[in-house]
Amino acid sequence: MNTKTERELFEYYPEWREDAACARPENQKIIFTERDIWFHPWEDEADYDEEQKERDQVKALSICFDCPVRDLCLRDALEDKDAIYGTRGGATESMIRSALSVDENGKEIRRGDFPDCPYC
Repeated sequence: MNTKTERELFEYYPEWREDAACARPENQKIIFTERDIWFHPWEDEADYDEEQKERDQVKALSICFDCPVRDLCLRDALEDKDAIYGTRGGATESMIRSALSVDENGKEIRRGDFPDCPYC
């Protein structure tokens, strides 16, 4: 087992998922017994519940907060642009989309031209 204290930030190692806080037995039991707090139904699906999604995201983010491999999980989430879904690496789906400037369909969002700066 490799932990954050034994490596540099963003230092990759193949078995990093095994060290994730969400992979710990106590979290597996809590998280996956009734429903998955990391991934939710889409808004157009019958069992979608916005309030439950928000509560689950808070719970997931609190587990991510102390995760020793959160940096690697976030990197994985940001690099996998085809699978932007759920809470990963301490960031919700909307946070990841915002950071990557993409919409729900993966299309780039441009916010227009930057204003001319007289000091640049």
